[in-house]
Amino acid sequence: MDGRDYFFISETEFQERINQGEFAEWEENYGNYYGTSGKMMDGFLEQGRDMILDIEPRGAKTLKKNYQGGIYVFVLPPSLAALKERLQKRGESDAEIKKRLDKVREEIDEAVGYDYIIINDVLEKAVEHLQAIYRVEKSRAARMKRQIQYVLNH
Repeated sequence: MDGRDYFFISETEFQERINQGEFAEWEENYGNYYGTSGKMMDGFLEQGRDMILDIEPRGAKTLKKNYQGGIYVFVLPPSLAALKERLQKRGESDAEIKKRLDKVREEIDEAVGYDYIIINDVLEKAVEHLQAIYRVEKSRAARMKRQIQYVLNH
């Protein structure tokens, strides 16, 4: 949704924002540009808010280098055959499917650099796994500084 999940801008404006260093990470993917606002991320982090970003491995590498403390979860399809079937059901052309599968093969090589891997076989189970990771990570002592301070002050 424009203004909530995404902000739709022209390619020219996107290029201008790249040149001004406004993105924490960005990528051109299948002819479209995607990026994460550094200003928005910084604001959320200052407020102590959590963020879930759906980004490509290259963007994740950039964020991992520039933003300490993030948790990186790689979502894998159950198999390349299952992914191909999903893409076919979406109406993708054979050429587009081949391009996407080639890219996925490259991206899967990056999975070892992530903190967690989820196999997206059954959507509900994949969501449960992500929620479990979130709960565990929120409970880490290093992430509980505000709560510890609150307990000490009250």
